[in-house]
Amino acid sequence: MNCNYLRLVIEVLSPSTELRDRTEKLAQYQKHPTIEEYAIVSQEHQAVEIYTRNEKKWSYQRFGLGEEIEFTSINFHCPIEAFYEDVP
Repeated sequence: MNCNYLRLVIEVLSPSTELRDRTEKLAQYQKHPTIEEYAIVSQEHQAVEIYTRNEKKWSYQRFGLGEEIEFTSINFHCPIEAFYEDVP
């Protein structure tokens, strides 16, 4: 996979990787010049967290049950429930 040009990275959390995803990986992705959004998806409950680059600063949004997720980097939005479709 060519990682020279990435816009969006989505990580699905697991208990064994959560700390690394929220610290080391987040810091690495924020340094990458082309990554515009980093999303963290919870396995435990319907929650998606998105870090979005706004020029040189990053903003944070958390989406929960009943909300619509928006990935501005790829012009995509959907209800959070779509991420968890067919997941018990």
